Amino acid sequence: MVSQGLFKIYQKGLKIVSTDTKPMANEWAASNVESDEAFARALDSDLWNQATAYDAEATATADGKLRALADQGITLGGGGHHALLYFLVRYYQPQVAFETGVASGFSSRAILTAMHHNNGGHLWSSELPYFRLPNPERFSGHLVEPELRTRWTMLLKGDRKNVPEILGQVNRIDLFHYDSDKTYEARERVLRQAQGKFAPDVVIVFDDIQDNFHFRDYIAREGLADRARVFGHDGKYVGVVLPRA
Repeated sequence: MVSQGLFKIYQKGLKIVSTDTKPMANEWAASNVESDEAFARALDSDLWNQATAYDAEATATADGKLRALADQGITLGGGGHHALLYFLVRYYQPQVAFETGVASGFSSRAILTAMHHNNGGHLWSSELPYFRLPNPERFSGHLVEPELRTRWTMLLKGDRKNVPEILGQVNRIDLFHYDSDKTYEARERVLRQAQGKFAPDVVIVFDDIQDNFHFRDYIAREGLADRARVFGHDGKYVGVVLPRA
């Protein structure tokens, strides 16, 4: 649980502060981080074991696929806390997930694999392909196997166009995962567009919250500090808002 004391100055009249810096946001995230393993095992220890096993398999599979592309001079990015995403989807079993940012498909694959094991759910993804590559669309979600794609709708025109289109086609969002443009303004724009479709028990995941104070400000403004968690992964931080108990 994120400390309540850090939010007192934001209880009223919350505004975007232009002087926020990445070092300060990183310090805030580090001061609120907790163990992902302890959190997950408290909910379902066996499921966390499955999530870490998935993470090991996914990493090995990705290494092979991305190395083969690198040998051709093609370098793809992407990442994220795959074990956590897999666990959250398996545990909360969202029927509609919405993510921004696909890249090579690490996070998409984790969500879709978890949905496959749940035998339910559909993922909607907003992506802007790697423009520097020839025929860039073929590389978006490269790591996602064909058999997982029956539960997947990916739009490739960037968030400004994709997000309104996706929101026009879904009735609700059970899990929201943000991993595209990391600026404060972009996060806030997409969040404000999407939150009208959030289910009452929505799970919200923001990657790279150490880049600015958006996650801190959001949970303060909405009174979500008691449901917010901060987890570390690969030297970065992930912010999660959980359903009400």
